[in-house]
Amino acid sequence: MAERRGRNLPKYGLEARLANARNTERRLTELLKERTGKLSDVLAVENEHARVRGEIERMEAEKRTCQTRWPSLPYQSMVDGIVSFALFLLEDGPSLILWGAVLFLPARLIWKRVRRSFAH
Repeated sequence: MAERRGRNLPKYGLEARLANARNTERRLTELLKERTGKLSDVLAVENEHARVRGEIERMEAEKRTCQTRWPSLPYQSMVDGIVSFALFLLEDGPSLILWGAVLFLPARLIWKRVRRSFAH
């Protein structure tokens, strides 16, 4: 059930990851500007910078794809509510019916006996 409630979270997770990657890229760029250290250290920073830059480009493309694929609908919250309710019924409906029968039938018998005792 938590997965259904949080289905919009990947969008926000993507934005957070993108912000973190941009911060990392900025720090790596500052390290490259200084270039104080061994050649192997500078090469390692350049490789990491290239990797982070690739991740940023991939995440930006994913963000653009999500925005064009799923434009926000005016009735999106209503649709989300209906879908959530339908998934709830499909997932938990059979057990609700079972518990309803288990609790309803004895309660109905008791109610009939109580009504009969007051009727006489």
